[in-house]
Amino acid sequence: MLMQMRKGAGSWIAKIFLVIIALSFVVWGIGDVFQGDSATTAAEAGSVSISYEQLQLAYTRETATLAQSGVAVQPGSELAEVLLDVVLNQLIDRALFDQEAEAHGITIGQQTVADAIAANPAFHNQSGQFDPGLFPMVLANLGMSEGMYVANLANQLTSAQLTDSFRAAPPLPDTMVQTLYKYRNEQRTAEILVVSNDALADDAMPEPGELERYFENHVDDYRAPEYRSADYVLVRAEDLADDILIDEEALREEYDASLSRWVTPERRTVQQISFDSEEAARAAFDQLNTAADFETVAAEAGQTPDATELGSFAPNELFTEISEPIFALGLNAYSEPVASPFGGWQIFRVTAIEPGSTQSFEEAREELRSRVAIERATDSLFDLINDLDDLLIAGDTLRQAAGTLGLQVKTIDQVDQSGNTADPMSFEIIPSEPEFLEELFLAFPNEPSPVIETDSGALLSVEVSQVLEARMRDFAEVEDQVLEDWRSDQLSLNATLAAEEIAGTLDGDIPLGDVPAFSGFLALGNETLTRSTLPLTEGADLAIVGALFDAEPGDIVVRPSEDGNAQVIARLKTIEAVNPDSDSDQFLAMNASVAGGTRQAIADQHIAYLRQAYDVTINRELLSQRF
Repeated sequence: MLMQMRKGAGSWIAKIFLVIIALSFVVWGIGDVFQGDSATTAAEAGSVSISYEQLQLAYTRETATLAQSGVAVQPGSELAEVLLDVVLNQLIDRALFDQEAEAHGITIGQQTVADAIAANPAFHNQSGQFDPGLFPMVLANLGMSEGMYVANLANQLTSAQLTDSFRAAPPLPDTMVQTLYKYRNEQRTAEILVVSNDALADDAMPEPGELERYFENHVDDYRAPEYRSADYVLVRAEDLADDILIDEEALREEYDASLSRWVTPERRTVQQISFDSEEAARAAFDQLNTAADFETVAAEAGQTPDATELGSFAPNELFTEISEPIFALGLNAYSEPVASPFGGWQIFRVTAIEPGSTQSFEEAREELRSRVAIERATDSLFDLINDLDDLLIAGDTLRQAAGTLGLQVKTIDQVDQSGNTADPMSFEIIPSEPEFLEELFLAFPNEPSPVIETDSGALLSVEVSQVLEARMRDFAEVEDQVLEDWRSDQLSLNATLAAEEIAGTLDGDIPLGDVPAFSGFLALGNETLTRSTLPLTEGADLAIVGALFDAEPGDIVVRPSEDGNAQVIARLKTIEAVNPDSDSDQFLAMNASVAGGTRQAIADQHIAYLRQAYDVTINRELLSQRF
């Protein structure tokens, strides 16, 4: 009951993160396949069990990748739920592909795996060559061992042989791609002018009965939504934290338990020269010891200055075999040749040392107190949730239960489902938690809602005291608003008609900005557009673009602006057809894009087939308990 999982994974957030995850370092395989019981099995795909540990590992990697991009995934948030669902489905799809590949006898050779590793740009130095020294460092930053990476890559390549086979599609007809290319890339140049409605037409007043007819034709626009008033209790951990007393001993214990948090490790900026053999590395080391400079030795080894720059690292960011010799060096000193655990030899030089530091207990005191207070407040909040829930189940009203527990009850008066108040002049403050409005409109009148923990970690319960049902308003209630809307619509219509009439009388040579009737225009521009180009002229939108692509050179078209407060007037000047042969690169890119879309559609259909051919079950209970 504490964690709500009401949000679906088919939302736009899920689609965004499908793209983000697809761009991550590698599509992780499911690793070793083994059977597990329902207590630790997150999902089953055919004969493969995906364990909780496998899912947790893949999920942690994705959250870390997003964190590096500045996107924090808060536990229990909608984002976390969507990301978990996406990662789990990736693992399921990978398991299905692996089984399908095995059923077809598809295997992958060790040399193929080695070639794929060597071809991966992530492991290349500045010269574009595979760097055996960089390889383990990249894996270390990803938290992977060589064995884990190679196994995952082998699974990926095996499945790729299968997917490549069914993604194979016949070449697209040149005529089809050329037609699409010409349609998308045709350019039209136009003169665009934006004129306010009130510069083109006068305000109008309705005839008797006209407002009533307008109201009848737009009656749904004036429907009063359902409004609800309620008492509610909303308690956040920080609301309790200030009242929590923390003794010195607890602060000391927290400081000692989290000592690494207060330590900033030493960092070193490192250069390297890579060698294929120990002999070559030893020879270079001897040169360095006989007054040869680092850059000269690197150049003789065929490495540019950029290629020698490894970066800045703390000890825990490197493999031990590499970290220990680097952090044993003095400033500008050279290491003896170091054997990479993945092949090759390196000589390292430390070019800068950033000393580490430790924040003292006294320096950390305020942050310690805040952390401990929030932790204890969070624990207290869980107790409060249970205590409040028990009282409400026993029959107390929300006010009675809150009074017993010393909680503040707040009220909200006549709020609709979008968070708007019935009184536009109201100063009601709507809680920022999205669950508030959900609970307000899910609750039964005069019955406290179940106590929930919001995504932000707050305690929330709502008791609806009044419901004003949605209804059709009478004309008399909204007459002023109807008049305002009618006048705005009528002004826009009259301005459109006036602009079209003026346009019909214009000489083709006179610039639109010089037309006296258009004086005082809001914006003017000359633009070259494709069908998908949003005009830069302020106030113009794709509606005027569509009109221009239906026009002939010299035609003047008129469309209301998107906000309805102005008219966009445009004269089509030229049409520039495109020749696919004149830009072969762009044409080939479109051909590849269309072909890629076709292959992806086939791949999606194959995934759907596999999910029908193999039984797929997801342990939702386990996911709700552990994530």
